[in-house]
Amino acid sequence: MKKKFLSVLLALVLVLSFSLIPAMPVAAQVLPTVTLDVPDNVYRPEPFDVSSTTTNDGIEYTNVRFNITVSGPEAFTGAHEDIFTITYVNNGDNEGINETFVLVDGSFVGYWGPAEGFTLPASYDVTSTFTIQMTDVTTAPVGDYEVTVALVDLTPEPDVTLATATDGFSLWTASLGTKAYILKESGVPGKGLDKAHGLQKPFNPKSKAGEHAGKKDK
Repeated sequence: MKKKFLSVLLALVLVLSFSLIPAMPVAAQVLPTVTLDVPDNVYRPEPFDVSSTTTNDGIEYTNVRFNITVSGPEAFTGAHEDIFTITYVNNGDNEGINETFVLVDGSFVGYWGPAEGFTLPASYDVTSTFTIQMTDVTTAPVGDYEVTVALVDLTPEPDVTLATATDGFSLWTASLGTKAYILKESGVPGKGLDKAHGLQKPFNPKSKAGEHAGKKDK
């Protein structure tokens, strides 16, 4: 009986000893990141580039996709080509990205990558560039636009957003473009036009200053 009591007591001591050992901290999961580089001002006649950089310093994901949302100064209607077309991806084919855009609550939502997803490895750091052409008609209204890129893990149910980035640009027509743009179009040389703060605003549309900018009097 005494031996049995000692055995039970020893077992209790061992259990208490293990319970007092501090647990090893669990390292926090490092999620991927997404950033966007969008020009501040866009002009209807000019194509422009939007760059997105994705970095993954954590685990590998086997089933991800990039979801893209484009919103404008007013709720969109019709088809995406009434507003914009992505002409190139990484200076190559557009990879069918235009066909993915559908109208959702006044915004166009599409995706880049296979519909079923692709593998995002660890130690991933890649920048992708999308060349965009805004439609040169009134169906693409001037004003402020917003672009959101979300990296989504398709494996869970429902999908899980791993990272997201949002940036925006202002759309102008040539006649309402910035002073720098109009001066360049008039043939005024100078690499500093795009950096001069005072030239990044439009001329007063009620004046004729924009029409005469950069032109010499005869």
